[in-house]
Amino acid sequence: AGIVGGLAGYGTGLLMPLVLVPIIGAHAVVPVIGLSAIITNATRVVAFKDDLDIRKTVIVTITALPFAALTAWGYTRLTSDGAAVLIGVMLVVLVPLRRLLKRYQVTLSERGLAVAGGGYGLLSGVCAGAGALPLKLVLLALLIGAMATPGTLTAKWLVRKFSARVHDVILEGAIMVGGLVLVWRALVG
Repeated sequence: AGIVGGLAGYGTGLLMPLVLVPIIGAHAVVPVIGLSAIITNATRVVAFKDDLDIRKTVIVTITALPFAALTAWGYTRLTSDGAAVLIGVMLVVLVPLRRLLKRYQVTLSERGLAVAGGGYGLLSGVCAGAGALPLKLVLLALLIGAMATPGTLTAKWLVRKFSARVHDVILEGAIMVGGLVLVWRALVG
């Protein structure tokens, strides 16, 4: 997950539910991933600092934060199975949406990026938190973040070796399988 997350910039949080939901439950997964994301994202910033566009980062952050908070609150209202279905469906929808936008060569102005940042906040709010964590889960989140660091550094090396197409296929395959597995587990039990 650390390598895929490092390649894509967001795959760690999308793949970890597959491993964590059966162990700690869907409701606990969201705050654990949110906390571990602090470490994994800081590692990505350091590893890929030459490619970071600070202005765009600020635009997305400012518009994403309020919507992420709203969605995180809404997440607390879901059952465990509801949370798993929501996360799984979001994962499955992201792949065709990404392909559609790429097919039509959609590019965003700064205003469009701000609107997209709000949408990103709505989606990522589900993965940002659902309340206080017991110490055991805080430690798990910190361990996950630390364990993803070598994956991010490996991804930095791999990103220079893979073609964009190979990168996309690996990432999209992992996300689709992950989303479908989460939905299936929630619906079938």
